[in-house]
Amino acid sequence: MGNIFSTLKHGKNIAIVLCAVGAGFLIPELGKQLRPLVTPLVALLVYISLWDTNSDSSLISSYWNLLIVFLILSYGIIPVIGIFLVDLFLSGGTRTGFAIMLAAPTTAGSAIVWTRLSNGEVQLSTVGSILSLFLAPVFTPLLLSNLLSNTVSVPAMSIITDLVIILGGGILLYFVLPTQAVSEKNINYLTSFCIMLLIYITVSGSNVTNIESDWLTQVFLMSLILLALGLIVVVFTKKIFRLSYSKTASLYYISNMKNLGIAVLISVSYTEPLVLSTIVFYYVFQQFVAAIFSDIQKRRTNTRQKSIIRS
Repeated sequence: MGNIFSTLKHGKNIAIVLCAVGAGFLIPELGKQLRPLVTPLVALLVYISLWDTNSDSSLISSYWNLLIVFLILSYGIIPVIGIFLVDLFLSGGTRTGFAIMLAAPTTAGSAIVWTRLSNGEVQLSTVGSILSLFLAPVFTPLLLSNLLSNTVSVPAMSIITDLVIILGGGILLYFVLPTQAVSEKNINYLTSFCIMLLIYITVSGSNVTNIESDWLTQVFLMSLILLALGLIVVVFTKKIFRLSYSKTASLYYISNMKNLGIAVLISVSYTEPLVLSTIVFYYVFQQFVAAIFSDIQKRRTNTRQKSIIRS
């Protein structure tokens, strides 16, 4: 019995993702009513990321070289190689869905959260995510038009408005709520709650019906290939620049975790149902893989700490 509880504890993040996805399919009605909460939830995650950066006194200016590398990876190398791999196996709405996700900016919420839960460089993820979001109205339409080889209209003003609300709300909370008033334990609970609710709302509103098993297999394998590509590129970057684990983990998350809200916003221009289905599946798969990584790292950290105490 003790081993079962230990396993559940170590797999907490994976369980959160699986429970949220299952609830989204089984009880979709509530998710549609909760959809207006998406923006406040993301703003809350921004506040959490700002709360955590207070514990790291390293200078943001020291990240400028890594931020340039991150932008090259996120808006250049990974999408270009990724769409080449997608073109080898997929077409139609599925291809379009993957192209949109590859061109989308970094998610300001979960990339920072998973970095934090994986003992990565939270401040780097925070700065990188915000930078990616602010550059999205320029970089995303240009990149997407090249990936799809046509002209794509992206509602830049709507994106900017959402960003101002999300970032402004998170910053406001940061200044209104004293850092000392919120404990790390409560932040961890709040983080898990926000991620679970966001995934649930997204899945419940995706209207994924009558999906064939062959399509699921193809999208699953391609999602795995793309995340493996991102990991290989980041590990190669680590070797070149001799990065620490914390910076490498941060670089992986901000280069591969894509913003679901903006991707869905872009997908409205396409009538093919598989576009949105692909986006939702790839997003959930990203969250699941991130949960596995964070749980593995947490287990390793706990093991090292126990070894230090015993010695």
